[in-house]
Amino acid sequence: MKLITKINLILLPVVLLFALGFIALTYQGMVSFNQEQLEQQLISDLNHFDQKLGYERRYMLYDSRRIAVNLHGVFALKPTQRNQALQQIAYDLNSQGGLIDTIQLFNLQGELEHSSELTNQFSNIPRVPIESSVIEQANQLSADAVNSSLQSSYFVTLDKQVLFYSIFLVQADTIVSERKFNKLALIVRRQSVMDDFILQMKQKYGQSMVINFEPHQSSIASQAGQIDVTSDSAINITMNTQDFSLTMTLPLTYVQTMLPYSLSQIGFFVFFILIISYGLLVTLLYFNVGKPIHQLLGTIKSTRFGDDVKLAKKKGNSEINVLINTYIEMLNKMNRLAAFDSLTGLSNRRSFHSQFQKQLNRAIRRGSLMALLYIDLDNFKKVNDHYGHSTGDRLLKLFSERLQKSIRPSDVAANLGKGEIARLAGDEFSLLLTDIEGPIAAEKVADRILQMFDSGFQLDGVNHNVQASIGIVMIPDDGNDVQTLLQHADAAMYQAKLKGKNRLQFFNRDIAGGIQRKQYIERVLIKAIHHGHFNLVYMPIFDSQNLKPVGVEVLIRAPSLASKGIGPEEFIPVAETTGLIKDIDAWVLNESLSRITYLTDKYQFDGFFAINISAVELHNREFPQMVKSMLLKHQADPSRIELEITETSFVDNLDNSIRQLNHLKSLGVSLSLDDFGTGYTAFTQLIEFPVDKLKIDRSFIQGLDEGASEKKRMVDIVLALADLYQLKVVAEGVESEEQIEYLKYRGCEMLQGYFLSKPLSWDDFQLLIEQSHSSQTA
Repeated sequence: MKLITKINLILLPVVLLFALGFIALTYQGMVSFNQEQLEQQLISDLNHFDQKLGYERRYMLYDSRRIAVNLHGVFALKPTQRNQALQQIAYDLNSQGGLIDTIQLFNLQGELEHSSELTNQFSNIPRVPIESSVIEQANQLSADAVNSSLQSSYFVTLDKQVLFYSIFLVQADTIVSERKFNKLALIVRRQSVMDDFILQMKQKYGQSMVINFEPHQSSIASQAGQIDVTSDSAINITMNTQDFSLTMTLPLTYVQTMLPYSLSQIGFFVFFILIISYGLLVTLLYFNVGKPIHQLLGTIKSTRFGDDVKLAKKKGNSEINVLINTYIEMLNKMNRLAAFDSLTGLSNRRSFHSQFQKQLNRAIRRGSLMALLYIDLDNFKKVNDHYGHSTGDRLLKLFSERLQKSIRPSDVAANLGKGEIARLAGDEFSLLLTDIEGPIAAEKVADRILQMFDSGFQLDGVNHNVQASIGIVMIPDDGNDVQTLLQHADAAMYQAKLKGKNRLQFFNRDIAGGIQRKQYIERVLIKAIHHGHFNLVYMPIFDSQNLKPVGVEVLIRAPSLASKGIGPEEFIPVAETTGLIKDIDAWVLNESLSRITYLTDKYQFDGFFAINISAVELHNREFPQMVKSMLLKHQADPSRIELEITETSFVDNLDNSIRQLNHLKSLGVSLSLDDFGTGYTAFTQLIEFPVDKLKIDRSFIQGLDEGASEKKRMVDIVLALADLYQLKVVAEGVESEEQIEYLKYRGCEMLQGYFLSKPLSWDDFQLLIEQSHSSQTA
């Protein structure tokens, strides 16, 4: 997944959540703000109402007092005169802006005696009830001629009408001097302020507005009201006074109608802004993060080994710049590590191939000559074995320093460029000479290298017996591609070793023919492995006492190669160098185990099968598991399987070879050391090898007939060592009766050779086993 895609996947949910949260907070903030504004507006409306109500109440009280003074004696008049008098009072009052609607007259028992409407605006004002406490107070004051004043004011709600009334104690008769206050006059005024207020609120806030007025049954006092605000499911504004309680209720949904924008409009606006912001953010991330990283990745993908780093270092300490600069430094370090050998500081194989190809292309374009020297140090392994790898490393490092000095500035016949001298492998080096005049120049440099070893190679005061074999190819005469030239130089170096080491060898037609022969063998082996074009022959091994077969050595043959005169001694090394030997060993092992199972079932053969394995298998970690799988597949007894390893197999990496042998030994198979005495194994090392049997090389056995005392002594030593280490011994290459008798006399248990039997085909070997089985049962 690309970086920008990952950033989008991370940012997009965050942005969406932020958008939703922002929309919710914005909307809630607008609702809260408008609700607060609405509450303040409602409180203001309520205060304004309270002010108007107070103003009307004051004028009502004032008018009530004026009427009360004029009412004395009016109710003693006849009804017609009384109505006229009351109409005149109302007219006089209303002409002066009065606010009285009705006058009701009660006796001191609270009974209504008269009701008169002073205006025609309201004709349905009901009787106002008088509290008993007011009647009691009026009776007490009526008895007191001196203090007979009574004045009380109230709010009351009757028939859904809010009324304001005042009560006065008045004199009913016309004789003022007697001051008999024996009537109660109620002066009533319908509260149009309330009606107007409700109408205004309905018009202003709609029909959802609910106003509830609750008068208190107590005398009116002109005190300021207390306002309470609650907003649970609705906005409730309540004014509490001593005279009444007024509550205004408005649903919270009304707040939404006050918002300048709806929720969807806010959401659209916020998403629009966020999309623009998100686009800008992604663009900034792309140009500041994504694009530099893409450039870095493109450079990483396109950069090949040895190429110069195309990225320029960035200024600044941002993470991306630090990443790019770190990569550039890392790539430069990796190029250095990948291009040069860590021990010697010379170019390694891969770097050398690259430089070689460049120089080869240049030489082809210019038509110039070059020479490639392939150098291998002889006997270098002995330095590692006897003095340790640290000493071997110092020797290689010293040799590489001397090798670089082998090209002198005075050598005008050859030039050495950067990266044209390399360490290809452990003790293998290469030297590429460019723009040379001819083979003589290459030979001159090679001779100078060989002179380094004329008196051995001095290191730490020790003269090591190390030499060099050098193969030389001329370019373009010996090839025109890197792989072919290296192969030809290696073949020439190998030929120098065969001719005695510490010498140089130019590549020639004979060597080229050998390479072609090896290539032919390789092609045939590949085809033979694919089609199974191999067969086995069986070399019997006999008991030295009764000369009966006790085992057999399995030998492989390739008919398609045998017809060309190519035997195992030639095609096995080719198979080992090309890696084909693993498939061949697997085929031999599978066939051998199937045959021993067959012989056991048919002839009750209890002898062993000796199977040769290549030295390559000592470094093949998968080989023991393959052997185990084959044993299980064929249900073969591992104690009757003997794996033969030549003594020279231990030349490379003795410790690893011994570990591999121990692993194989743990499977229950036997191990045999073939061609013993011809390799470099010290007799004292024999105890380290987990082998069960030694095979004396035929070269020592042949000397027994020739009277060579040193050969006999060698055979005697091997037999004595075998007895000392409790190992069995097989003498191979037995060719005469005298050899048999001597070996029997010296205690050699088993014999093998053409005198006893040549390698047999499968049918002939079965016949031999059958005859041996018949003689035993006879």
